[in-house]
Amino acid sequence: MDKILKFFKKLWLFKERLFLVILLGVLALNIYRIFVPPVPEIVKSPPMPEPPVVEDPPRLRLDVKGQYTGLVDRGPFSYYSDTDLDASGNVVKNAGVELLLIKQSASGRWRARLKTKSTKWWDEGDSFETFVLEKIDPVEQTVVVYVEKFAKSITLRVKE
Repeated sequence: MDKILKFFKKLWLFKERLFLVILLGVLALNIYRIFVPPVPEIVKSPPMPEPPVVEDPPRLRLDVKGQYTGLVDRGPFSYYSDTDLDASGNVVKNAGVELLLIKQSASGRWRARLKTKSTKWWDEGDSFETFVLEKIDPVEQTVVVYVEKFAKSITLRVKE
């Protein structure tokens, strides 16, 4: 019995040191877990089924009154007018621009005289009002004008 009492007495005297050794062991174990993480298990997912094939619906004309496909097909930050078009979708009459004459200037460049709200001479690439003069063809006496109101390029011919 003396030996057991002696053992517990020494244990009582070294209890703080034993507690410190146990705490340092737990700290070392946690640091080991941080720097050497466990290897994650690789789980294979089942293969994805094939998506069903969906055919595109037929596109309707965008500029016809009463058609609402323009709300879906056109960008939400663009402006398009709801002007009336003829049966062929011709916007030349409604564009508000008319070609009067094509001539070569003194510098050798071709110029077109266009009538809008005013009548002026314009070079290729000039931007005026809501139009851009893209191309002048002196052989066929035509010009290509981009109309911002319709977001289209139209071809104008000299009236004779």
